[in-house]
Amino acid sequence: MKSSKIWKYVWLIGIYANLFIILYLVVLYKVQWEYKDLNTYLYFYDCDRELCTSNISVDNYYNKILCNEGKCPYIDTIIGNNVILRDNGKSFIYDYIKGNIVNNLYSDYRYIGNGAYSVRDGVSKYGVINTDGEILVNFEYNYIDDFQDGFVSYIDNNLYGISSVDNKFNVEPKFEDVVLINENIYAGKIDNLYQIYSYGNDNGYGTNYNYVFADEDVILVIDDAKIDILDSKLQSTLLMKIDTYYKYTTGQERDSLDIYSDGEYIYFKVFVNDSEYNRYRYNIDEKKLIND
Repeated sequence: MKSSKIWKYVWLIGIYANLFIILYLVVLYKVQWEYKDLNTYLYFYDCDRELCTSNISVDNYYNKILCNEGKCPYIDTIIGNNVILRDNGKSFIYDYIKGNIVNNLYSDYRYIGNGAYSVRDGVSKYGVINTDGEILVNFEYNYIDDFQDGFVSYIDNNLYGISSVDNKFNVEPKFEDVVLINENIYAGKIDNLYQIYSYGNDNGYGTNYNYVFADEDVILVIDDAKIDILDSKLQSTLLMKIDTYYKYTTGQERDSLDIYSDGEYIYFKVFVNDSEYNRYRYNIDEKKLIND
């Protein structure tokens, strides 16, 4: 009799023990898995004062964006707090500080400066918008290369043309390249040489250059292995032209110069032989050349 009661107690204890174990496992599952975020994210964070990304969680990140089926977008261009992200052949503007999509109504976003973006309306034509989504240039071009001061440089049949937004001025596509300088002048490339033209004057100013770069009315030109920097009146701002090792022929100039602008300075390097070079920066406002 006593033996049967003991086994009954053992049996009851065993049942309660199993129920406790099951309850513990259920609670453990809920804590560890049911509320666990199993999605993959792209994290934006600061690394040595530069914007970096990671698909693994990092400390003190700015924000994160959900990745699609584990495949994360990647940064195409950084513009202040915004980045152009590309994902599965599409692109969009994303604010990595606020963590929100700024604009994804179009396709093929490309930043062309001064807060303007060249975008494509579906698979059709290109236009220009600003960060607020306002349309600056209507969607009527096969491809837009640049936009500034009310003028658009566009490409049609592999040649460059220029048109004003108000449709009062148009240069039919005839150039191999176009550099929009300001509201008065531009550079066009024919037979591998650039000339500077004024709007409405098809003859140009007569001087040929191997290369032209312009920003904020500052015009860097290269001719016969010498670099000069001109103002908006095409007057030199340098005491002496800079000798270069390279002649900067087509396809070589940008890689050799490594030229870019941050709005305050124009940065470039000038080779003195095959491997050695000097670094320069030109102060746009002060019109001052600095040898770094």
